[in-house]
Amino acid sequence: MEPFTETGVINYPHLYYRVLGAIAHVTGLSPSATWTVVGIGLVVVLTVAVSATVALVTRNHWLAFTGSLVLMLGTFSTFISGQWSTTLDSHAVLWGAFAVLFTLNGEAAALCIASLALLALVVVAVRFPHLRVWMIVGTIAAMLIGILGNVQTYAF
Repeated sequence: MEPFTETGVINYPHLYYRVLGAIAHVTGLSPSATWTVVGIGLVVVLTVAVSATVALVTRNHWLAFTGSLVLMLGTFSTFISGQWSTTLDSHAVLWGAFAVLFTLNGEAAALCIASLALLALVVVAVRFPHLRVWMIVGTIAAMLIGILGNVQTYAF
């Protein structure tokens, strides 16, 4: 039974959490370990994709280090407050994309997937100006972004 409304139905988009549960079931990992491993994996893939995109678009391979720059800088909490985290006065605070990634939740996964789709479009626009490539990559990117409606409410 669904624990909050006890209706047996959950209307909140939860595809990511079902996928995590399936991975935990298949691998035998605990749900929290699966949450961490998959979340970090998605962030690493996004970081590598940002680095590769910057290198491909600018044709300067030394700029590839910029993919990890945002994660290294974090939220600047240490510089502002002297602590590694930022205490929020309210839950209704707009976070920068870099801060959202640290939660490793469905929102972080959706952000990674949407970013990967958009990065693919950027690479195709700059490096492969053929209509057929645009159609294939554009269709896949649109499908990935469309699926995000089932991943997390704030994915849009």
